Amino acid sequence: MQSEDIQSAFVAFAARQGYALAPPDPLLSRDPTLLFTNSTIVPHKAAILRGDRIRPCAQVQSCFRANAPEDLPYAFTMLGLLAEAAHLPRVLRDTARFLESHAFPADGRLLAIMCAEDADLMDAWNDLVDDPLMSVRFVPSVQGITRWRYGEGDRLFGRGLSMFWSAPRASTHIGCDVGCGCGRFQVLGTVIVVGNEAQGSSYVEAAFGLEGLRATRCRGEYFALPEYDQITRTLVALGRDRAGAQSFARNVLAASQLVAAGCVPASRGAGHVLRRIIRRMDATGIAALEGRGLLDPATAARIKEDLAAENNSRERRISAARRFVSARDGTVTPDDLRGTFGLTDEAVRSLLEAVESTVGR
Repeated sequence: MQSEDIQSAFVAFAARQGYALAPPDPLLSRDPTLLFTNSTIVPHKAAILRGDRIRPCAQVQSCFRANAPEDLPYAFTMLGLLAEAAHLPRVLRDTARFLESHAFPADGRLLAIMCAEDADLMDAWNDLVDDPLMSVRFVPSVQGITRWRYGEGDRLFGRGLSMFWSAPRASTHIGCDVGCGCGRFQVLGTVIVVGNEAQGSSYVEAAFGLEGLRATRCRGEYFALPEYDQITRTLVALGRDRAGAQSFARNVLAASQLVAAGCVPASRGAGHVLRRIIRRMDATGIAALEGRGLLDPATAARIKEDLAAENNSRERRISAARRFVSARDGTVTPDDLRGTFGLTDEAVRSLLEAVESTVGR
């Protein structure tokens, strides 16, 4: 299924279940504590911190996480449901039913991991246990799996469950389990009861990544999704190794999302994140993708402009460093060059070898 298909199915499903569709936040966050909108709860954070009443609503939100693990995309879309905590059984039921009926491979299982201390979550889940494709496992409190703290100053506390897709194949090794990295288990999303202790209010939020749902049909391989695979194949055909091509695809698609959101390369803030991503790429790869219609012209122009500026800056720094070395008659250390001129290890090595070669002649 394509992203648009799952998104449309989710919006229609949520409407049938009585959830109002809430407007998304910009990708470049309006929250002064964030650079990017990184989850479906961000548009509602101010209301939750105030302890406002919130009617059940659905959310389709473009997100960006600059610290995403290497096997996950930086840019993605999240689908979410939000209501006051009294609606926990309803939100959990609707989340599980959507995952099972609209975006879940028929040959897998849905596994929920929760803490046995959370009786309300356990009771809500027990209403679903008649389904043979759903199972639950109880674990101690684990940050990021059954417990969360977020909001400025950790003002909001979350307790909940994490949902995983479990492939039907047998274990590939002893100890195969959630988090082992073999690919048998893939995290889909979470259902979290969010508490605001200061206001005495609580809410329930279910959230799952759209790309993650699509990846269950590729055995959990995000890089097998067409938008990544096309770029990877193009670069591999040009002689690049597969891992490097996949990393390039991840970076270029992230840059595309940020440029489309109005982000401009800069020395700080969101623009600095974009600049770091751009400088992991190269003009040759960008030209290849642009020539095959895999990169929109606006993003290509922005990337090439910043890469050219970096190249000019690097050449100026190398020239200045060369003069610096010559003036000191070979008494310069590599650390001097890295610290003073911001050169990479490779640039420092090449410069010193060139200087030594000149002196030898």
